[in-house]
Amino acid sequence: MKQGILVNGRVRLLLAKGQKNYRPRRAGERKKKSVRGCIVGPDIAVLALSIQKKGEKDIDGLTTVQRPNRLHVKRANKIRKLYNLTKEDDVKFYISKIGRTIEKKKEGADKKKERVKRPKIQRLITDVRIRRKKIEKVESNKRRERTAKLKEEYHKLVSKLNSKHEAKHEEVKPDPKAKTATKGAEKAAPKVADKKAPATTAKTTTAPVKSAPVAPAKKVEAPKNEKKPAPKK
Repeated sequence: MKQGILVNGRVRLLLAKGQKNYRPRRAGERKKKSVRGCIVGPDIAVLALSIQKKGEKDIDGLTTVQRPNRLHVKRANKIRKLYNLTKEDDVKFYISKIGRTIEKKKEGADKKKERVKRPKIQRLITDVRIRRKKIEKVESNKRRERTAKLKEEYHKLVSKLNSKHEAKHEEVKPDPKAKTATKGAEKAAPKVADKKAPATTAKTTTAPVKSAPVAPAKKVEAPKNEKKPAPKK
């Protein structure tokens, strides 16, 4: 039953984010859904109501009977508020007096087994909880220090690798300013022919040298008795 729809039945409405009876799955999503109006009709089987104000007459079975709460408050602060307690008072002592008996009969057993069910206190600060919180805090600090150390080591390694890469890059690539300077000097200097100039020979005056008289060579004759070698076949 949606409040604000004055109809005694169902109506199809286009619902968007922020409206009741609808939860969008995506951003900006809208959906058409059938919603029942807020007017009570014969199709409603059960109504959950609470008494806000008592009238002049009593209603038998409703205002004439006092029904205590079956369940008790569970949260520690709400128990303190109910019994007007302080933080120094023990909450467990007051809860120990409260309880409801539950009877349960097992199969094959003659007697019913009874047990008392008491509310479980929530958000109660005990010594065990304080010790656990301290351990969690110490472990979280250790993890934080470890991550910070690893991060520092990683940055050192990256900076080392970057410095090596920069040094190698500088060796490979010459300075661009030096290139521009040499180009400017080449333009300014005059052009010189590539051909080599012929070597100059100095003229020297030397006196003619007279050669000594050479004696005529004597003819040597072979002996007559010597035999000539036979021709090869």
